[in-house]
Formats: sequence, C-alpha cells, structure tokens
Amino acid sequence: MIKNSFFLKFFKVKNFTEFSHAAEFLANYHVKKRQYDQACSYARKCLEFPEVKNAAKDILNKITGLREGQKQLKDKELSQQQTSVPVPTAQSTIHEFDSSSTTATTIE
Repeated sequence: MIKNSFFLKFFKVKNFTEFSHAAEFLANYHVKKRQYDQACSYARKCLEFPEVKNAAKDILNKITGLREGQKQLKDKELSQQQTSVPVPTAQSTIHEFDSSSTTATTIE
C-alpha cells in the first residue's frame, strides 16, 4: 500500500520513516496554528505508516474535538447575540450629574 501511493511516487520518497515523522510533525504544526484542513491532510498521510499511525489517529481525534468546540462556541455566541442585543429606543433617558450636587437630573 505504501509503495503504490501516488504522493510518495511523485516525490520519489526513499526514506519512509523520515517522511512519516515529517508528516507527523507538519500535522502537529498545523494543529497549533489552527489550520485544521492542512493538519488533517498530513495526519491522514501518516495513517499509511505503522510507526506514526497511532499518533495520526490521536491528531485526527484532537482536530475533531477542536472543531466541535469551535462550532459549539460559535453557536453559543450566535444565540447570545440573538437574545441579548438591546434595542435602542427614541425614549432613552439620559442622566446628567450636576457637579455641585449629588443628585441626578433626568433629561428627556
């Protein structure tokens, strides 16, 4: 399976161990940069190599969790925006404080 990979043939990779660890490194790098599509691409490539296959599964699970967390956060922010946005009215009351007294005056 590994030797038939178009990607590996295209780049004429001869040291599969080195390549697999490089792909793992790049997957982790892109996770840290929050570039999840690129990270997934490298992690999927790692699945072809037994020495980094478990690490690749961990990376893919981490990305899934991070994406779900982002989606939940966006959904929460959206629902808060829809329910808590105050609508300004023309009848707003402005309170001004007189500097010589401690009482507030209301201007309408």
